[in-house]
Amino acid sequence: MKSYLIPLETGHFVVARRIKSIVPVNPGSPLVARKLRNEALQEGLLINTAQGKATQTILVLDSGHVLFTGRRRESVEKEMRSGQGASAAVRIQGAAEHPPFQPSSQNRKGRP
Repeated sequence: MKSYLIPLETGHFVVARRIKSIVPVNPGSPLVARKLRNEALQEGLLINTAQGKATQTILVLDSGHVLFTGRRRESVEKEMRSGQGASAAVRIQGAAEHPPFQPSSQNRKGRP
């Protein structure tokens, strides 16, 4: 199964089959977004790609990371459906083939 990237903001992409769920952020009820944000922030799993824009969609990845994006839910779903002719459901189910990401004990420069 080929993997493909979904563009989020400029320079930010996510592998489609890693997306576990797509959560829209409703302006009238931001409680779900706030709860997801606080839990991910405490665990160090928050990724914010909104680049100063209001968060419109939250993506929960199979690694446990919570990704905030300024793109609308409909546009993310459209990208998933258009990916190489495969349905989004098949791509999401294929994510189970890969183990979750395990962070290294070393930082980028090789120091612990």
